Amino acid sequence: MNELTEFKKSSLGLYDSANGKSVVAEKVIDLIVPREFKGQAVVKYAKVQKGTIAQICQWYEKGKDLGMTIHYHISQMTPGQLSEDQNFQSHSRMVGYKPIDLATIIYENSPQF
Repeated sequence: MNELTEFKKSSLGLYDSANGKSVVAEKVIDLIVPREFKGQAVVKYAKVQKGTIAQICQWYEKGKDLGMTIHYHISQMTPGQLSEDQNFQSHSRMVGYKPIDLATIIYENSPQF
């Protein structure tokens, strides 16, 4: 997966409940999606008090968080557990991935905080 360094420090639209600070991306990767998917899908990674967050963003336009997003505290689960989540399964299929394959990509590309 390609890292999108121009989107580092972009907002996740979340606040860390432990300290009230806005959560920003420390790493963003581009998910290579099938042609039939209109738009772009990325994963934003951030560090919060509870651990690492991975946020899947389905962009209608590059760099604009106007599409669907969902986030997970990936340091509190395994790739197998993530792939079994029903919402994750739905998002995976929307961007053209089998859930276990997308979960594996997310964990393999997670930064070491």
